[in-house]
Amino acid sequence: MRQNQELSLLRDLSGASYMTHEDRARVAAENGLSMVDDRGELTAYKSEGKKKIYVSHRGTKSWRDIGSDVAVALGMESGNARFKRAKREVSRLVSENPGYRIVSTGHSLGGSLAEVSGKDVGKVVTFNKGAGLGSLYRSRGKYQKDYINEYDPVSMLTKYQRGGKLVKQRKVVGGVHSLKSSTSQRFK
Repeated sequence: MRQNQELSLLRDLSGASYMTHEDRARVAAENGLSMVDDRGELTAYKSEGKKKIYVSHRGTKSWRDIGSDVAVALGMESGNARFKRAKREVSRLVSENPGYRIVSTGHSLGGSLAEVSGKDVGKVVTFNKGAGLGSLYRSRGKYQKDYINEYDPVSMLTKYQRGGKLVKQRKVVGGVHSLKSSTSQRFK
């Protein structure tokens, strides 16, 4: 899969994480993937041909996510239940799928979850990832790429992380924090 095609797929999967189960299944089918796990806050898709598991983490959707948002803001993700579940589920997917590469993705809070749960086991691609005080001291994973809109206050501190790759965007499409604003101008 070419880089731009995979980036487009990851953006679609990140967007689908906010949709219904049926819509996530439709997005999977349209992209030749099978949905192997769907917990609402985390959905895993399998590509048999490419030997990859795509893990999409949903960002903030309701008031129930506020505790996780606060954990990101304060750099306390390691003590948050949702972050613990994400790490446990990604570890389970790794052990249940030997020989498959893990690719974690997400938008906003979902991007933070993808980073914390996926950077030690595979590739991570985030879109306007939530970044707080803990981001100032955290390194991106070696195989991590963060796409941000430079005007987005939620992902602003991402640019202070070391390692990996940061792709900055300036064009605003649908609001500075929208998924489209993180990648609307270019795919690199």
